[in-house]
Amino acid sequence: MGELNVSGSGSVSNTTGYLGQLSGAVGTANVSGGSWTSSGILYVGDAGTGQLNVSGSGSVSNTDGYLGYNSSGVGTANVSGGSWTNSSTLIVGNSGTGQLNVSGGSVSNTSGTLGYNSSGVGTANVSSGSWTNSSGLFVGLFGTGELNVSGSGSVSSNGGSLGNQNGSAGTVNVSGGSWTNSNLLVVGNFGTGELNVSGSGSVSNTNGYLGNDSGGVGTATVSGGSWTNSSFLVIGGAGTGQLNVSGGSVSNTSGTLGFNSGGVGTATVSGGTWTNSSSLFVGSSGTGELNVSGGSVSNTNGTLGFNSGSVGTANVSGGSWTSSGSLYVGYSGTGEVNLTDSGVVNVGAGGSGTVTLASDVASSGTLNMGTGGAAGTLNAAVVTGGSGTAAVNFNHTNDISFDPQLAGSLSVTKAGTGITNLTADSTYTGATNVTVGTLAISGSLSGAGDVTVASNAILTGNGSVTTAVDQSVFLNGILNLQRVGSADAAIFSVSTSGTGALVLGAGSVIAVDLITGAGLGDNTTVVGASDTLNLTGILNASAGGTLLIGNPNAMTGFVGGDSWQLINLNGGAGSIVGSLAVSDSSLGLSATQVGQFDPTTGVYTVVDAVGGLQTAALQDQAILSSIQGALADVNGRLFMLRAGEGEEEGDGSLAASLDDGVVVGQGDGPEESPVTQMVRRSRQWEVFTTVNYANVSLSGIGTQAGMDAQTWSPSVGIERHFTRHLALGFAASFINTHQSYANSLGTLNIQGLALSAYASYVRRSFWVDTLYSFGMLDIDSSRNPGVGLPTANGDTTAWTNTVQFNSGWTFRFQNNTFVTGPFIGLDYTNVAVDAYTETGGGLAALAYGSRSFDSLISRVGWVASKKFKTNWATITSQLRLSYERQNITHNNATSASLVNLPLTTTTRNEAPGQDYMVLGTGVNFQFTDSLSLMLNYSLQLFRQDMQAHFASVRFIYSY
Repeated sequence: MGELNVSGSGSVSNTTGYLGQLSGAVGTANVSGGSWTSSGILYVGDAGTGQLNVSGSGSVSNTDGYLGYNSSGVGTANVSGGSWTNSSTLIVGNSGTGQLNVSGGSVSNTSGTLGYNSSGVGTANVSSGSWTNSSGLFVGLFGTGELNVSGSGSVSSNGGSLGNQNGSAGTVNVSGGSWTNSNLLVVGNFGTGELNVSGSGSVSNTNGYLGNDSGGVGTATVSGGSWTNSSFLVIGGAGTGQLNVSGGSVSNTSGTLGFNSGGVGTATVSGGTWTNSSSLFVGSSGTGELNVSGGSVSNTNGTLGFNSGSVGTANVSGGSWTSSGSLYVGYSGTGEVNLTDSGVVNVGAGGSGTVTLASDVASSGTLNMGTGGAAGTLNAAVVTGGSGTAAVNFNHTNDISFDPQLAGSLSVTKAGTGITNLTADSTYTGATNVTVGTLAISGSLSGAGDVTVASNAILTGNGSVTTAVDQSVFLNGILNLQRVGSADAAIFSVSTSGTGALVLGAGSVIAVDLITGAGLGDNTTVVGASDTLNLTGILNASAGGTLLIGNPNAMTGFVGGDSWQLINLNGGAGSIVGSLAVSDSSLGLSATQVGQFDPTTGVYTVVDAVGGLQTAALQDQAILSSIQGALADVNGRLFMLRAGEGEEEGDGSLAASLDDGVVVGQGDGPEESPVTQMVRRSRQWEVFTTVNYANVSLSGIGTQAGMDAQTWSPSVGIERHFTRHLALGFAASFINTHQSYANSLGTLNIQGLALSAYASYVRRSFWVDTLYSFGMLDIDSSRNPGVGLPTANGDTTAWTNTVQFNSGWTFRFQNNTFVTGPFIGLDYTNVAVDAYTETGGGLAALAYGSRSFDSLISRVGWVASKKFKTNWATITSQLRLSYERQNITHNNATSASLVNLPLTTTTRNEAPGQDYMVLGTGVNFQFTDSLSLMLNYSLQLFRQDMQAHFASVRFIYSY
C-alpha cells in the first residue's frame, strides 16, 4: 500500500505514474496543493487499486490518463478543486473499473472514454466544476460507460458517442449543469446508448443521432431541462432510436424518425416541447413512429413515409403537432395519422395548410379521425389525395365537425357511433362508405365516386352530394334531412347523372321533418316549412324504401289540402322510380285523414275524408227537408177535409182547414190540426195547385257540418168526395232544393218528384186520415275537399217512402164558427241512397257506399180556428201548437273510401234535438163556392241545433 500526499507548494515529477500498479496493490495520491507532474502516462488502478484525490489548489498533469487500466484494476479520481490536466486521452475504465468524480476544480483531456474495452466499466459524476474534452467523449466505447451531470457541473466535448461499438453500452444522465458538444452526438452508434435529461440539465450538440448504425439502439428521455441540436436530429438512422419527451424541451433543425431502410425511430411526446425548425420526417427510408399524448411537436413541413418502402405513423391523442407548412402522409412510402381524444394537428398558419395523402404513385396515405374512441382535431384547409392510395377514416364515438376540404383522389369511410359533420365544399373523387354512425354533410361533395350508406347508418345534413358520371348513392340505411345543431328546415341535395342514381334498399329510410304549416294549406312554396330533398337524377325505390315524416314541433290541426314539397324534382330534372312507403304516424292525423306522397311531384299532402262524410251525412237532412216541402202541400189539403158533419146548414157543414206540414224527416213532421171552413154538401171534384217554401238550418254537431237548405216545391193534385164522410186524392209534387254547407264545404242540389195518395174520413167530431208518398230524387253534390285540391262532384239517386196517420176530435162553439180540439199523429219515412263515386276532387275524391235511414215522428197538439164572413169572402183563421218527438236518433253510418288512397272510414249521422214544439198559423179565403185561397206559416220552437220555417200558398177550384 502506498500513498502520495502533495500539498502547499510541494512538487512531484516523474515520467510514468502508477497508483496500484500490480494486482492486489493499493495506491493513493492526495494533491491538495502544489503539483504532481507525470511526463508520461498516469495509471490510477493499473492492475490493482488506485485513487487520485485532487483538491484545493493542487495540480495534476500527465499525457494519457487511465482509471482502471487492466481488467483487475480499479481506479478512482476525485476532483473537488484544483486541476487534473491530461494532455492526451483520458480513459475511465479501460479494461477494468474506473470512476471519475468531479465536484469542483477542472478535468481536461483530448478525447475522453468511459468503458474503453469490452470489460471496461467507466463512470463519471460531474456535480460541479468542469470536465473538458477537447476532442470526442465516448461513453461506452467497447465497454460500459456512464456519465452523470448534476448541480452546476459542466461537461464539454467535441462530439459525443454513447454505446459506440457493438456490445457497448453508454448512459448519460444530465439532471443539472450542462453537457456541451461542439460536434455531433450519437446515442447508440453500434451499441446501446441512453441519454436522460431532467431537472435543469442542458445538453447541446450539432447533429444528433439515436440508434445511428445497424444494431445500434439509442434512447433519449427528456423530462426536464433541454436538449439542443443546432443541426438535424436522426432517431433510428440505421438502428433503433427512441426519443421520449415528457417535459423540458428538445430542439433541432430537421428531424427524422427511421432514416435508413433498416432504421426504426420512435418519438413519444407526453409533455414538454419538441421543436423542429425545419422539416420532420417520420419514416424517411425506414420506419418511424410519432406518438403525441401531451406537450407539443412543431416543424415546418411534416412527412410520414417519405421514400418508397418507408413507413411513417403519427398517433396524436393529446397535446399538439404543428406543421407550419404542409403535411404529407405517405409521400412515396406509407403514412398514417391517428388523431384521437384531445390530440390536435395543426397544418399551416392558423390551420391554412394542406394535408396530402399518398402523394406519389404506389404510395399509401391514411388519416384516421379516431380509432374507435374519441377523435381529435385537425386544423387544416385541405386534405387531398395524391397519385397513390389515400383514405380518410372517421371512426369515433364523439361528435365532431371536420372543417378541411376533402379533395383529390381519396376515399372516405365513416365508422364509429359519433356524428361526423363535413362542413367544407369537398371535391374528392373516391368512394364514400358510411358503415356505422352518422355522416353529416353541411357543405358540399361534388365529383364523388359511389356513396354507400349501410343498414342502420345515417347520412344527414343540409348540404349536397353530386356524384361523378355513372356513380350512385346507395342508401341501405337512413338519409336524414337535418341541419346539424339546428331545428330549422334543411335542404339536402343529391345529384346523379349517366347510369348513376339514388338507389334505395329494402330497409332504407328518407327522414324529413315538417316544421310549420299545419292547417295552412299549400306550403310547397313556403321557405322553411319542411325539410326538402333536392333531387337531380333518378331516385330508384324499386327495392323499397320508406319516407319517414317527422313532426318535431308537435304540430296539430292538420286539415285536408295541407301540403309540403318534400322532394324537389327540379322541373323534371329529378324523377322517382318505384314506390316509396310513407310513415307519418308522428303527425297524429285523425281517423278520417291520410297522408299521400305523390312521386310525380314530390309533394306530401294531407287528404281528409271528413268533409265528404260531413256532407254525405247532411244529404239525409236535405232529402228529408225536400220531402217535407212536398208533403206540406198534401197535408194542408188533408186538413181541409178534416171536418165533422156538424149542423145542417144551407151553405153546408163546417170542415177542417188551414194546416201546414212541418219537417217530416229527422225529427220533422207535419203538424196537423183542423181548421173549419165551408164546403159544399154535394159530391164534387176538386183540383188544386200549391207553391211551398221551406227553410231549414242545422248547426254543426260533432264532426258533422252545419247547413242551410231552401226548398221550393210546386204541387198539383185532384180530389174526389165520394160521400160526405170520405174523400180520396192524389198529388204530384215537384221538388227543387238547394243546400249550402257551413265552412265553404260545398253545395247540394236535389231535384225530383214525389207522388202521394191519401184518404180522409170525417164522422161528426171525429176525424182520421192516412197518406202514402213515394219519391225519386236526383242528387248533385259539389264539395270543396281542401285547399289546393280540385272540386269533387257527386251524382246519385235517393228513393223515399212515407206513411202518415193522423186523428183528432173537434169541439164546436159559437154556432159552429169556433172550432177547437186535440189531435195526434204518427209519421214514418224510409230513405235509401244509392252508392256513388265522386269525379274530380284529386286525391280527396271519395266513393260512398249505399245507405238507408229512417224517421219516426209522433205528435200531440191542440188547434183552434175561427170563421168570419165579409162581403167579399168567408175568412177562417187558425192557430195551432203541438209537441213533437223524433223517436229514431241513430241511423246507419255513412261509409266512404278515398278513390286514390287506402282509407275507408265511417261516421254516424248526428241528429238534432229529439223534442221540440211547433207553432203554426194560417188563414183561408173562400171567395166563392168554387174558388178559395189558403196561406200557411209554421216554425219549430226549442229544438236543439235546428231551425225550420215553412210557408205555402194554395189555390183550390171545385166543380
